[in-house]
Formats: sequence, C-alpha cells, structure tokens
Amino acid sequence: MNVLYDDVNWEKVKYVGFDLDGTIYDEFDFIKQVYSQINKQIFKHQNSFEFILSRWIEKGSSYTKIFDEVYIKYEHNYYNSKEKFIMSSLEVFRDFSPTLKLSERNMYILNYFSKNYK
Repeated sequence: MNVLYDDVNWEKVKYVGFDLDGTIYDEFDFIKQVYSQINKQIFKHQNSFEFILSRWIEKGSSYTKIFDEVYIKYEHNYYNSKEKFIMSSLEVFRDFSPTLKLSERNMYILNYFSKNYK
C-alpha cells in the first residue's frame, strides 16, 4: 500500500471508490484520442490538432475556451459560425468512446480492493 494510507484503519473501511480520469486512467490518453477524433471529423486546418493539445497541456482540463481559441486561430476560415463549429466539436467530444488501458499497477490495486471491499 501507499505510505500515505498507513494511518488508515482498514478494518473500519466498508466502501472504496475511485475517480476515473487522472486516477484510474491517464486523462491525457482520453484527451489525445478524443481530440484526434474531432480532428478527423471537424477540424479543417492541419495545425488545429497540435494546437488544441498544447493548449490543453498549458491550461488544464477545466479550461473552457479551448474551442474558441482553435476557431479564432485556425478554423474561422472554414466555418461561418463559431457557435456551429464549437457545438459540432462538443458533439463529437460527448459521443466519443475512448479505448483506455489500465496500467498494471492500477489493475493490481482495483483487484485488491474489489476482493476486500465493496
């Protein structure tokens, strides 16, 4: 176990929960896949994909203006409406099903907890 949890009284623990993105799976794996899909379906400019990945790395996952920036910097010549571009991009984002793989470490941890806790 992690030394951060050495002081936990595990006999009293009844339930264990995990957050998926950034805990169980690397969030960047998902982001890269979903932006690649948006790139295939929506982006017209060849540099939009690299730009959006770099902005996500710089600003983080809670940054809400990332599609606005892509539109202004690259895609405005291809779409006559920023709102349509953003909504189309977000549709792909919301409907996307990633292919994510658990690390060996996380598989071990999940198996351990699933055998010992609810």
